[in-house]
Amino acid sequence: ESAFASSTWNAASTSALPVVEVPGFYEHMSDMGLRYGDEFRPIRELSAGDGRSAGKVSLSETIAHRSPDYPLHPVLFDGALQTFSAGAATVEGRTAGLRLPVRFARILFLRSPGASCFVQAGVKVANDELVEGDINLYDETGRPCVRIDGFRAISVEGGRRSSKTGKGRDLVYHVAWERTPSTAKPAPLAPLPLDQLHSAAQRALDAALNMRGRENLQAASAAVDELTAAHVASALSEMGAEAPFTADSLGVAAPMRPAFAQLMNDFVQRGLLVEKEDGYHPTPAFTTTADSTAEVFRSTVSAHPGHLPDALLSEAASAELGPILRGEKDAVQVLFTGAGADLLDQFYGDGLFSSTWLAAIASAVAEAARHLPEGRGLRILEIGAGTGGMASQLLPLIEREIHSYVFSDVSPGFFPGAKQKLAAFPEVEYKIFDLEKPGVEQELEAASFDLILGSNVVHAVSDVRAALRNIHDLLTPGGTLLFVDVATPHLWLNAVFGLTSGWWRFTDRDLRVDHPLLHRPQWEKVLQEAGFSETSSLPGLLRQGGGESLIGLLARKEWTAPKVSESLALDAPVEKSWLILADRSGIGDQLAAELQSNGARCRIAYRGSSFDTDKTDVFTLRAEAPEDWTQLLEACSEDTPERFVYLWTLDETLPQSDEDAMLGTDALFHLTKALENSNPAMKRHFDLVTRGAQAVGSQTQAVAMGQSAAVGLMRVIANEHPQFICRSIDLPTTATATDTRLLWSELLQKDPEREVAFRGGGRYVRRVGRGLSPREELLAPEVPLRLESRERGLLDSLRLSAFSPPVCNSGEVMIEVKAAGMNFRDVLKALALYPAETADARIFGDEVAGIVKAVGSDVTHVKPGDHVFGLAVFGLATHTLARGGDVRVMPESLSFEAAATLPVVFMTSWHALTTVAHLKEKERILVHAGAGGVGMAAIQIAHLLGAEVIASAGSPAKRKLLKDLGVRHVIDSRRADFAEAVMEITNGKGVDVVLNSLAAEAIPMGLSCLAQFGRFIEIGKRDIYQNSRIPLWPLRKNASF
Repeated sequence: ESAFASSTWNAASTSALPVVEVPGFYEHMSDMGLRYGDEFRPIRELSAGDGRSAGKVSLSETIAHRSPDYPLHPVLFDGALQTFSAGAATVEGRTAGLRLPVRFARILFLRSPGASCFVQAGVKVANDELVEGDINLYDETGRPCVRIDGFRAISVEGGRRSSKTGKGRDLVYHVAWERTPSTAKPAPLAPLPLDQLHSAAQRALDAALNMRGRENLQAASAAVDELTAAHVASALSEMGAEAPFTADSLGVAAPMRPAFAQLMNDFVQRGLLVEKEDGYHPTPAFTTTADSTAEVFRSTVSAHPGHLPDALLSEAASAELGPILRGEKDAVQVLFTGAGADLLDQFYGDGLFSSTWLAAIASAVAEAARHLPEGRGLRILEIGAGTGGMASQLLPLIEREIHSYVFSDVSPGFFPGAKQKLAAFPEVEYKIFDLEKPGVEQELEAASFDLILGSNVVHAVSDVRAALRNIHDLLTPGGTLLFVDVATPHLWLNAVFGLTSGWWRFTDRDLRVDHPLLHRPQWEKVLQEAGFSETSSLPGLLRQGGGESLIGLLARKEWTAPKVSESLALDAPVEKSWLILADRSGIGDQLAAELQSNGARCRIAYRGSSFDTDKTDVFTLRAEAPEDWTQLLEACSEDTPERFVYLWTLDETLPQSDEDAMLGTDALFHLTKALENSNPAMKRHFDLVTRGAQAVGSQTQAVAMGQSAAVGLMRVIANEHPQFICRSIDLPTTATATDTRLLWSELLQKDPEREVAFRGGGRYVRRVGRGLSPREELLAPEVPLRLESRERGLLDSLRLSAFSPPVCNSGEVMIEVKAAGMNFRDVLKALALYPAETADARIFGDEVAGIVKAVGSDVTHVKPGDHVFGLAVFGLATHTLARGGDVRVMPESLSFEAAATLPVVFMTSWHALTTVAHLKEKERILVHAGAGGVGMAAIQIAHLLGAEVIASAGSPAKRKLLKDLGVRHVIDSRRADFAEAVMEITNGKGVDVVLNSLAAEAIPMGLSCLAQFGRFIEIGKRDIYQNSRIPLWPLRKNASF
């Protein structure tokens, strides 16, 4: 810093560099796709060579007057980066590709250079992946102004857009058919047998329960209830619950008394309270339970880490139990805002109980989707969709089988978060829907959904029967309701959701007497009372105290075969004058009849051997005769048609002779010329209708080549005649009775797509995408796949790629991956922020859990069929190889998901604390980022070794979690003086070990915390890869780094 501040611009030092012609430099930049406008070409002089560059950059006269508005004008700053790139090109060669700036290590600002400056730049690192160096800016007097250290730009492979080479990725486009919500009501769908959906859901449920362990889940549920008892007892003690106490003595508000009574009944059954005439009397067990909260929390989370969200929700609700019971706070606000909302998101989406049942629902829906006719999508309504846990799991599985997906909730407050979570699915609609009101009063059409899905929502109404009737009305005949609900009340449920006002709003006391929940037989009975013709249920996991937890319900609306109406009963058209060039199959005649019945004038033209009009508004003419088309338009001139629908293409087949080779384009061509000659400026709607003329969706039938040529001609007409509103509508490959309705619904669109295709009830539109068309391959289930990146730095280039089945050599284990951990360095690799020179820069996934498929000759501790976890290469894959020594058999209590999260964090922590730091009993250790994976593992290992732990975290919620997990000293890592807090805790002695993952200024602060002979263990990557400096003064204590 001081060296730069005392330096001056030295033109002589750069005079030896080869001069670069500025126009040629910008031409080169244009070839790579950076086409700078005149205002953004600030370089006036330029020289470069051997990785160094120098030049003068100045603002143009038109923007120079704005330079005082900025400490450093953005164009001047960009000019400095351009100068650097000129030097980088001399290292890389003129064929170097486009670079994307990603980092400045440090910017030192001394003064503003004004509107012009001199630039010196030098490259320090240059390879295929990145270029990095420093840049100095001096004002016109030579004074130093700005220094940029560690400017880095990464390669964007294929980024060149040179029209000269023809290799530009961005010069290549493809056209794809994209499914969109259909404008037409889909054809009726005969339902699958309800037993078939039930079986699919049951299989998925059994598989999930077996994988996670039924006994483990039962034990977890009981443990969470025990933890909740401790939380509630502690909260009651703080409220002054001394013997005897009542709802009155505690000030419980009237609306909260049912919730209070449920909690008291549970405590009486647990032996924590005794109910007498004068109130509730705490037993000795009550006091013991209240005092054991911290210990029970740690033991619960330690034994059942996958249920941490459940434990934290219990803690969050109980922490506000007093204000909630007194009516001073709303439990909904406590649970559904701030940290509570994040916990609910995890609980509903990834919680081990919730996700198990979501898998069952998803399996049933996928089963329904597998048996759909080509192009017929499912119309799905999700009720009480809330945080989007169900939709986020379901939509990726059935994206192509969706006709429409309505995400509904009684509160629109959930929609912003859901839209962000489901951004990859733009077809999702978001609507407010109150189950207690008819759907038709809430912009939902009766009998319009094939499936209605819900999770823990149907009970949350005042009258279950009325809500189910409203749901029933929205289902199409044969439609199915699938939902999950809780069957048996228990303490955690009563102490979390039971505190919300909506929990107790039920009024159907003949059905629900003491609480809002129902058992499976009750649900099936009430479903039948609501009009469902068929019901079934999925049994839930039995709780240790008796009763089922979550259960699944399926109900079917009676199926009745639809009657085909003779009238289309469609909306009236906007245009009042039409010309239909009718086909021989009768679609044109049906459209004409409907138009006329709706008050529009409709002329019909048929293909014939001569021009003729034997009755009003009916014509015949020759396709190949231009004069016939002219005569047709003249006959229609007193009421010129506003809309032309060309259906003759439907009669076209492959040519049998040279005379047929026009493939229907002659008539289309002559009609266009006649329109052009008659009134060229008139705006007209022009619709071309084909059948199976384009390859759309997953159709396996051959394309109707006899009609395809007309589609190409229609595109030409649209380009050459902008006054025509041209559309191409491709009907399903096989004719059905609903084609006219489908076509008419599309014709009535006010803002139509220019090219549309229908396959069954599925509607597709053409979209242009950049790059080559993605290839979709149907692969056999046994073909292994792994995550790869075609272009480092571009997330949209990530894909699952097939690879050759791995061969298991000596000392290796081949694993079928069931779960894989994704770590921060995988993200760095995908963003090209991971050092390119490392051997694993393109390898994703380091830790896995799965089933052994094969072992090498000298591997004896595991065998095929074993459930194992450990480190592996290419872990984000369906199959991978691991060294035998890096794999161990999974404990029975662990799920695949849990096991896959262990190897990296625990092996990193164990190596750092035992092998490197040699941490000993009674020593002190500072663990940064204690709430992260490595941090939590390190804390457990440090406690195991008998060390005293000080941990840091960056948010109040994370610091609270660390204290709950038994960390005695927790500090804020974002405080600028955290080192002072450490020294205060240690009475000025410091800590023996620092496990650091923080960056920049946090490193010298951490070093200053070291005691005599302290060890600083750096596991972060940023400063190492940036080659950052560290102060050596703290090492005077015989400390090590």
